[in-house]
Amino acid sequence: MSQSNKTLKLIIDLELKLQSSEVRKSINALDELLHDKFSEIGSCALIYSKQDILKRLPHSEFVEMKSSSFLGEYITESVFILKYDLERENVKSKRTSLWKFEKNKWELYFHQSTLLSVSK
Repeated sequence: MSQSNKTLKLIIDLELKLQSSEVRKSINALDELLHDKFSEIGSCALIYSKQDILKRLPHSEFVEMKSSSFLGEYITESVFILKYDLERENVKSKRTSLWKFEKNKWELYFHQSTLLSVSK
């Protein structure tokens, strides 16, 4: 398995971890996975910082998510881009995440969600 494929598998695992109820409810787990300069452009076009996520997400109701069609590649030696589809409550979106390797670990640096459709 190439280094790029190994990293893709690892990044997918980290992304799925972030979608789990256990991590979403844990400020410590979120803090560990999100880069200090993390930012997100949500599907409603609002921008969130790491602090916004740490304050909001652990207290939000968990909704099951289904991710698929993962594609990823290195942008630089320490930055990896992951693109995938996500469905949650019959709402489909395209997702893009930038993961940065720093301090001997991968952290989510940037995330964006773009709505596709609402299934009926």
